[in-house]
Amino acid sequence: KAAELYKKACDGGEMLGCVKLGIMYADGDGVEKNEQKAAELYKKACDGGNMHGCRNLVVMYTNGNGVEKD
Repeated sequence: KAAELYKKACDGGEMLGCVKLGIMYADGDGVEKNEQKAAELYKKACDGGNMHGCRNLVVMYTNGNGVEKD
């Protein structure tokens, strides 16, 4: 249920919802683990001005999780 509500928040423009949903995908917590989807959600949050999304995306690029290491 949490993933469904975070998705609704994210789709509605609440960038923290995108970050929280991204964390769920990155960890496989309540959803099937999908690091690429997590990175997409972090990017959406970062582009929307949420610095937590930017930070999480940096970690993914640093480690090459869900994105090409850069």
